[in-house]
Amino acid sequence: MQEEVLLTNFGSADKYRSVVDSLQEVVFEIDLKGNLLFYNMGALDFFGYSKEDFDSGFNVLKVIAPQERDAAKADIARAARGEDIGAGVIYTAKRKDNSTFPILVHASPVIQAGKPVALRGIIIDITARRRAEEVFKRYQLLSENARDIILFVDVSSHLLIDANSAAVKSYGYSRKELLSMSIFVLLAPEALSPFERHARFPGSDGSMYETVHRRKDGSTFPVEVSSQISIIGNKQVMVEIIRDISERKRAEEQLKYLSFHDSLTGLYNRTYFEREMQRIEQTKTSSVGILVADLDGLKLANDTLGHGKGDELLLAAVQVLNGCCPVNSTISRIGGDEFATILTGTNLAQVEGCYRLIHDRLAQYNSSNPELTLSISIGFAFSEQSANIAEVFKEADNNLYREKLHRKKSARSSIVQTLMKALEARDFITEGHAERLEKLVVAVAQHLGFPEQKLHDLRLLAGFHDIGKVGISDSILFKPGPLSREETAKMRQHCEIGYRIAMSAPDLVPIADWIHHHHEWWNGQGYPVGLKGEVIPLECRILAIADAYDAIVSERPYKKARTHGYAVEELRRSAGTQFDPKLVEQFIEVLESDLPEQRRSYVIGM
Repeated sequence: MQEEVLLTNFGSADKYRSVVDSLQEVVFEIDLKGNLLFYNMGALDFFGYSKEDFDSGFNVLKVIAPQERDAAKADIARAARGEDIGAGVIYTAKRKDNSTFPILVHASPVIQAGKPVALRGIIIDITARRRAEEVFKRYQLLSENARDIILFVDVSSHLLIDANSAAVKSYGYSRKELLSMSIFVLLAPEALSPFERHARFPGSDGSMYETVHRRKDGSTFPVEVSSQISIIGNKQVMVEIIRDISERKRAEEQLKYLSFHDSLTGLYNRTYFEREMQRIEQTKTSSVGILVADLDGLKLANDTLGHGKGDELLLAAVQVLNGCCPVNSTISRIGGDEFATILTGTNLAQVEGCYRLIHDRLAQYNSSNPELTLSISIGFAFSEQSANIAEVFKEADNNLYREKLHRKKSARSSIVQTLMKALEARDFITEGHAERLEKLVVAVAQHLGFPEQKLHDLRLLAGFHDIGKVGISDSILFKPGPLSREETAKMRQHCEIGYRIAMSAPDLVPIADWIHHHHEWWNGQGYPVGLKGEVIPLECRILAIADAYDAIVSERPYKKARTHGYAVEELRRSAGTQFDPKLVEQFIEVLESDLPEQRRSYVIGM
């Protein structure tokens, strides 16, 4: 009678029976000894038994693995005594074919007359859950050693289930704090939409996107997120692998900056200038003006003083140009020595005002910096219509060229004077060397019958033959001891540097070739070309002897001055190798006979 009551109460009615039989889980009722009183049809496939097996006095302990039957029997006994057996118990189940799998049993006692008379419940196969839990454990193990942030987020609640050490370090929260918060706490406001999109559509797992996350202190950082949906237990969990891409973003911003800016001056570059021209042309601004500026003599400065000094000139030019035009104008470096400024919504008077202001600033700069003077040629143009901005630029460039032609000689003279001042400032030779050298070479030339015009050129050679030394570093020029092989090679470059300087200065062009060859030797072992004998210009041969003589009798950083007699002996010893032997004797003759007494005493009385 008791059994009939239980079955009737549980599921004997047809309308409930059909529902219960449709469930994939096992629905059961057993007495307090474990005998099966009721089961749904899903139990047959679940455990692999037939209906006849279950209907012939089946005890549920048979579907529990042998090693766990005592525990299951104890749970039933506890229920018979009215003790709480918990909301769910996990066992290892055993099918009829002896295969095993994990199950979760939810059961509650059936009470009659205040006493438990049976157990009624449901059995769930948790194989998938166990597998997911193993995966989760592996995730946890791997995530702790990962450099990237790894978060486990419950898709339904958006709560963090777990977070690795990298997350603790990156966000500034403790693990306990992280596991008590919503994922939205870690997202910057602009990052909510990307996460919500993925969280609301869990089928979009495997996606990757960039967004912004927020630390405990409120600071934000860019991240790249890779999302993957997993089932852990009965929950959908989004595994978020998060990489801090701050360095990458900084690099991207730097590349973006460099793509539109000149690295040396910080001004916009030609790419930006051309894009700005296109933009202005398309927007059809009412009026536009363009100023084009060219730094004169930059190549000469680079070739002689080195690119470091050339960079100083460029930065000085930028210093002059900055602030000469309205704040809404943009200055760009459009070439090695060229600058351009675009003025929009302006008028001709404003453009001319910028032109005059640049020249005024240039004059002020040069008066304050005589050791490094600037020469800048400027051209400008203006149009009421920006649609023809390319023509405006072309006109400004043509005007620049015209001004450059007018200024060419003075500009080159200016840079040469700058180089000469640099040479004087770094002169490592004893004071008066150029003057003494000039007197010596002129005296010898007069002895040889040189015309007066040649004497003028020789005077220039005496003063400018070492101008190329402005391009040699102080560490070599002022070195107190012998030069190394590498240092010697660099020192010898001063002949070629001097030649380039002379070719850029109209007044020095006539002696440029002599400057180039003033270190050639009679036997062909000199530099830079290795000319030999009388192929070497006579002027160079005279200078070489006079220069050597003055070097011997003068004090240098690396040696003491020697006597006139010692110098004569040295010259004769090098005659036929370094020096023209006939010229050596003529030079000595001039020193001791033909040179006027007051000059000879000035030179010899060292």
